[in-house]
Amino acid sequence: MELAEKFEKFALVLIGAVILSVIGSFALDLSAARIFGADTGSSLAYEAKLVTHAKLLFSGLVNIAVAVWLFIQARERERSKWTWASLGLFFGLVALVLFVVFDIKSSASPTPSKET
Repeated sequence: MELAEKFEKFALVLIGAVILSVIGSFALDLSAARIFGADTGSSLAYEAKLVTHAKLLFSGLVNIAVAVWLFIQARERERSKWTWASLGLFFGLVALVLFVVFDIKSSASPTPSKET
């Protein structure tokens, strides 16, 4: 097995572990809120915690989708696919905008022609 294939499998396992940990934390807070209810404190605090977990899960899923899309597009355009995928995973939509800007800029610049 090549190093690139091993790295791809490791990246997929790591992404899956992050998703499962966020879902697990979300489920733990949800079950604690259902079991203990308002007896352990303000139910508003639990609701705020659940909303925070839901936002984290949603933004994580968006970042993963952006990372996958950037990986595919960078591979098709012969750019550094892992660099763009990493940027997409950590910075999400900001990386997507940067990729589009760099893509527009590189397609607008004239390519040098080979003269024989």
